[in-house]
Amino acid sequence: MKSTPKPQPQELTKEIISEHNTRPAYPEKPTVYQLISITKCKDQEKPYAYEYFFSLSSDTYRSLFAGGSIEPALINFILDSIIFAFSQTPESNDFIEKVLSLLSAVSSAPRFSLVGMFSDKRKVFEIKKKLEAHQLDSTMLESIFEKW
Repeated sequence: MKSTPKPQPQELTKEIISEHNTRPAYPEKPTVYQLISITKCKDQEKPYAYEYFFSLSSDTYRSLFAGGSIEPALINFILDSIIFAFSQTPESNDFIEKVLSLLSAVSSAPRFSLVGMFSDKRKVFEIKKKLEAHQLDSTMLESIFEKW
């Protein structure tokens, strides 16, 4: 029995879930446990989950991870949400700033140097390439990505 390959974040669109016509309810101030639960959502719900993860502020991530509760699954889902956002959002200066801010917030978590080793380097590379296309300050980009 052949299994169907999992869709990649950039392949998912809101149309996939249009037949359900319901947006999942997500907490306004999530806990790490709630975020981990959301990462296990069905493929049909992933576009909304990616939007939700991308919509959380850098400060929210900093406060969530300040106690050392950071998991590889969360890091990779955040990377997926950024890749999804690149495929769905016009890339304005505010958008690029948001991406940089999220990457910086996650990589500044206390246990990131240990847990970051388990991040999907292909996803990190893809995001870095997309950011480099915007001709940002290379020193700034390197300071962010050297932690990844």
